[in-house]
Amino acid sequence: MKVGIVGIYTPETWNRANPRCVGPEVKAEFNEIRVGLEEELRATEGFNKRELLEPANRYRLLLAFFMFCGQQCTGMTALAYFGPQFFKLLVGNDTNQSLLITGLFGAEKFITVGIYILFFSEMWGRKPTLWISALLMAGCFIIVTVVKETTPAPDAKATPAGIGMVAMIFLTNSVYQFSWGPLPWPYTAEVSNPMLVYHQFHH
Repeated sequence: MKVGIVGIYTPETWNRANPRCVGPEVKAEFNEIRVGLEEELRATEGFNKRELLEPANRYRLLLAFFMFCGQQCTGMTALAYFGPQFFKLLVGNDTNQSLLITGLFGAEKFITVGIYILFFSEMWGRKPTLWISALLMAGCFIIVTVVKETTPAPDAKATPAGIGMVAMIFLTNSVYQFSWGPLPWPYTAEVSNPMLVYHQFHH
């Protein structure tokens, strides 16, 4: 559905693939892509895979690897997949209620990550955002765990404790979408660029 909505408002149409419909703007865009590819080929000319084992490059590869490991360790992907089962533990065995919460959870992800990308992605530093958000998410999960273990389990009806835990999960989700959700992708691309610079200066 999201892809369909985006497709409706995309300026270019699939007809751009038809040579008879290629205009000056499309040609200029293709030329820009071609120039970019040629520059990348020149930057990596003579590149040897052994260069990846150089200390500077090895550090960047490990950093990228652990960035995405950290992203998965937040647990938000698991919550997205097993949301109905998880929310049942918090608000009771009402299937409709847990499905509704799961749907709202997914909608929150879409909205908050969009807000971050549009308005805040270039306002905050990468590293402070990652560290602070990791601490905030850890604090939220600790609160959920403590409340879950110290309050009676809900039956078919949501309890104040269950509602509070769901609120903490939604807060964690918002923090994740402002940090570990989107950030590993641009961050790893940004720290990888110096690898090409290193290659150029050593050849």
